[in-house]
Amino acid sequence: MNYYAIDLGASSGRLIKGCFENGRLRLEELYRFANGPLELEGTLRWDVDFLEEQIGLALQKADPDGEATLGIDTWGVDYVLLDSEGNRLDLPYHYRDGRTAGTVPEVNRKVEGGLYPLTGIQQLEINTVNQLSVDTRLKRAGRLLFIPDYLTYRLTGRQQTEYTIASTSGLLDPERRVFSDRILDAFSLSDKLFAPMVAPGTPVGPLLEEWRAKFGVPRMQVVAVGSHDTASAVLAAPLEEDDLYISSGTWSLMGTELTRPVVNEMTQAYNYTNEGGVENTIRFLKNIMGLWILQESRRQWGKEGKHYSFSELSDLAREAQPYRSLINPDAPEFTPPGDMPARIRAYCRKTGQPVPESVGEMVRCIKDSLAMKYRQVALELETVTGRGAKRICIVGGGSQDEQLCQACADSTGKKVLAGPVEATAIGNILMQMKAQGTMTTLNRMRQCVQSSFGVTAYAPDPSMEPVCARAFDRFMLLQS
Repeated sequence: MNYYAIDLGASSGRLIKGCFENGRLRLEELYRFANGPLELEGTLRWDVDFLEEQIGLALQKADPDGEATLGIDTWGVDYVLLDSEGNRLDLPYHYRDGRTAGTVPEVNRKVEGGLYPLTGIQQLEINTVNQLSVDTRLKRAGRLLFIPDYLTYRLTGRQQTEYTIASTSGLLDPERRVFSDRILDAFSLSDKLFAPMVAPGTPVGPLLEEWRAKFGVPRMQVVAVGSHDTASAVLAAPLEEDDLYISSGTWSLMGTELTRPVVNEMTQAYNYTNEGGVENTIRFLKNIMGLWILQESRRQWGKEGKHYSFSELSDLAREAQPYRSLINPDAPEFTPPGDMPARIRAYCRKTGQPVPESVGEMVRCIKDSLAMKYRQVALELETVTGRGAKRICIVGGGSQDEQLCQACADSTGKKVLAGPVEATAIGNILMQMKAQGTMTTLNRMRQCVQSSFGVTAYAPDPSMEPVCARAFDRFMLLQS
């Protein structure tokens, strides 16, 4: 049996093949491509036709013989609208499109008592509910499918709503795990707008024959995995009780795993989210602006003719003074694409800090600021849950950044376990294996991860404790 994971992120997509032999999972990357927003008539959109084509090209790399399954995971919140006949209305909006700016207060006014007590979801302008509040196409829409559900529909002809991706929307009741009637009524949304809900690990069906013929790909069965990429990534994290995790990539999603949602005045004040995980878990976390700021800075330097690898950027940062300048990564000016170095300089100038000028100083500022944010969130999580954590598991692309992982350990005073890098694809494949009966429990899946993939440990440097404490005091002044 071969397992194929289509893992689509906000900046890249790939096809990973998994094979399970002698109790260990082996991975092979077969295809990779760049992904990003499409600028269309002054808006930011997702080119889902391009994504579908790339999936077809990727699956041409699959083995032509033998049994195989396929799972698709993507980022959250974004959606495609279909008409009553199942045809797409137009290209879906990108969550960074400016149309939702300033919508949070107005959206909350539409529901008595606000949205958070009903959903337990962090209040962000990018949330699906905020996007729907300004979507003028709804009168023409017969069905809403989240991005991975839409791609699954294109490949299989079957419409469904996978639970973990729906949980990012700000529309779900976290206890009942269904769309909230009160929220749907408040925004005049019919429950018929949404396809039936399915749990991760549910078989969907085979690839459509006409779709297979169009791209020339082999037969395989599609499975609804934890189709929100963070749900898949957290499944592959080597978590033990009370551990914290960071799914580190374009975003840093930092939290802990629970069996029940936690929704109260304290979690609302701290703006924490209760998203659905696999195997009846809750991902209690905070969305933090992650390596997006560094990615956009690197893109800007490239436009200026200065091309750096991420390794070269880390080398330059080592030469810079630590914690000289700090930013709040979640400040609104760092959300849209654009010239991040200029925005960082302006932010530091505005807040009375030394202005980073060199590339090394800029990279150091970004990573130090993320480390301070991790310290803040770790303290909040321990306060809200009443659970002390000794370890932080970092998975995803950011786990390869030794500098950032060490800064996380130093800033939080906790041991950091970094890896696996391909956590999202691993979690995707594990849920396919569960659908096939090869994996049965959450513990068994995590045992498989630990026996198949190594992690790198980082211990906090005691000499950095006073430095980080002083930096954190300065960092917290930026939050107000």
